[in-house]
Amino acid sequence: MKFFNFYTNKVKTSYLFEIGLTLLAVFLWPFWRFKDLQLDGDYSFLWYLHEAFYKGLKYGTDILITAGPWSILNYSVFHPETYIYVLTIQVIVSILLVFALFKIINKTDINPLLKFIIFFFIISALSLSTDARSLLYLFIIPILYEVIKKKYSLFLFSYLFFSAFVALSKGSYTIIVLINILMLFFLELRSKKNNFSYSIILLLSIIIVSYLANHNIKDLTLYFTSIFKISNAYSQIFAEEGNIILYFLFLASIIYSLYKISLTENSKSKLYIINWIMTTLYSLFFLILIKTGFLRQDGEHMIRALITFPIFIFLYFSTNTNSINNKILILKHKPESLIYIVIVGILLSFLLWPSTKTMFEGKFNRVIMQWEGLKDVLLSNASSTKSKYLNAEYNFYNKEIPTQKYTLFVNFITPFINSKIKSFDVVPGVTNYMNSSNYISLKNSNYLDDSGRLNLVYQQSDLDPFSHSFLSLYQNYYYIEKISSIFFLYKRRKEKIQLNQVCSEKKIIGWGSQINLKDIQNKTKIIKIFYQRSILDQIVSIFFKPIPVSVKKYNYENNKITYRNLPLENKSATEGFLVNLSKNWQKDMPNEIVNKINSVKSISIFSGREESILNKIWNEKLFLKNKLEIQFCTLE
Repeated sequence: MKFFNFYTNKVKTSYLFEIGLTLLAVFLWPFWRFKDLQLDGDYSFLWYLHEAFYKGLKYGTDILITAGPWSILNYSVFHPETYIYVLTIQVIVSILLVFALFKIINKTDINPLLKFIIFFFIISALSLSTDARSLLYLFIIPILYEVIKKKYSLFLFSYLFFSAFVALSKGSYTIIVLINILMLFFLELRSKKNNFSYSIILLLSIIIVSYLANHNIKDLTLYFTSIFKISNAYSQIFAEEGNIILYFLFLASIIYSLYKISLTENSKSKLYIINWIMTTLYSLFFLILIKTGFLRQDGEHMIRALITFPIFIFLYFSTNTNSINNKILILKHKPESLIYIVIVGILLSFLLWPSTKTMFEGKFNRVIMQWEGLKDVLLSNASSTKSKYLNAEYNFYNKEIPTQKYTLFVNFITPFINSKIKSFDVVPGVTNYMNSSNYISLKNSNYLDDSGRLNLVYQQSDLDPFSHSFLSLYQNYYYIEKISSIFFLYKRRKEKIQLNQVCSEKKIIGWGSQINLKDIQNKTKIIKIFYQRSILDQIVSIFFKPIPVSVKKYNYENNKITYRNLPLENKSATEGFLVNLSKNWQKDMPNEIVNKINSVKSISIFSGREESILNKIWNEKLFLKNKLEIQFCTLE
């Protein structure tokens, strides 16, 4: 009983547990523990984002991806020139986020012991996901404004300034902060107190922080526009269905919460237009949360939504009960309601267990690694980490290559580390799961035409679409030799090869019908696919992934039939992709790529997700206009 009374004494314990929890967050959240460096997959790609920051490359022009100018803040890959920036900003952001949580929750009448438990739960949960921390940092800006509501608050100004770093680390966060600017504007208009000082500060912070990452206003604008153009194709590539029950539970909880938020906002002021605008902006928050969390229904992506949403809802309603006359929420007066949140969280965890258990495995070991990393950075200037990275041996090449400037044409942006190539340019590109985007493919083509260097290294991928970006490679470069299992060296041609397309008439085919490619041998041909999405599909895709369209390629080798699926983005399908290479073309292509293309003897085009319970209703008749056309073109 004495222990309980000790924690109900606010004067004696408030600062103690606030300091303790702040130190806990500063220990758990920043990247004291760096991931091992690898040359394949995400890690090398993430390392490149640090290299791009160091070299001052610009997002929207030099790099096309949904990451942003300060993307280094999201990825725990060590880079000797960026780690100080990363850790410094992460520590500041961590402290500001914890202080903001204190300011919000301290406005409630919750028992101090329960308050401590809530804080500990929130800090522990946020340690599972960098994205969840970033989302929550941005989501609570309007809540924090209404809690503070001073004409000038140095803390809120600081919080808004560093929110710009978070916002410019990823495209979805950038969209959130644009919504935040509008939110602050209307909140200030409704309160008639601040002369729009906070909304202006946030806008200026975005511009200033952009300049710190070598992006002027023009670069920032190009980055903004590229986010929307890339995202337009981004959602069409991910075809995983995931847990439908969980998705609809999550969607239902968002709809219910939004309904309560609309009642709350309308109770605050007689300016009902502004109240409804605020509700609409909150709905955009939730829409982004759905898209970022359920675009791919795997553990890493879903965990960010399942952590961020309940914490945000608790913070919003726990600070808005004073203005509610109809008892919309009971959290402030009945703290035991938090038990329901915990129960729901546990149930959701069990529902997601097959895909999210990796988020929890080895957490104790990770804490130990955080401690080791913290000691290494603070006491040894990261000398142990530097040594591990710099002394790693990578058998990347099996023969000498001249030390010259190279163009790197890849799907996963893989940097050359400890190799003979000390300087390289990278074709504007993204990871291979988005390589079907027509917008990106066109940028790749233009880069190879205008900016490509004498030497080029091409990285083959299983998801290569072989669309016009690959055709541009053939027009501007010829094949020299294989330099590793998936990397090939090319040299620039003296003159660009001009290609003419001779196309047959369009032919209507049925979805899933097999198309024989035997008749196109000894000719280089591409196939173009034409289909249109219905209005219903466009509406549904706002809340869920659109019905995917894929090409199934059938290979006949050693009397066996194998196949693989290539997801199609609408515009890249109409541009076409290679289905056969003539003997003349084969001379300038690696055997691996020739075999990959010419071994395909037939294809079929289908929509929907295989083995899906939704395919009975989610089919082309409802979501795609039933007219499917193909067209073969010979390249001469």
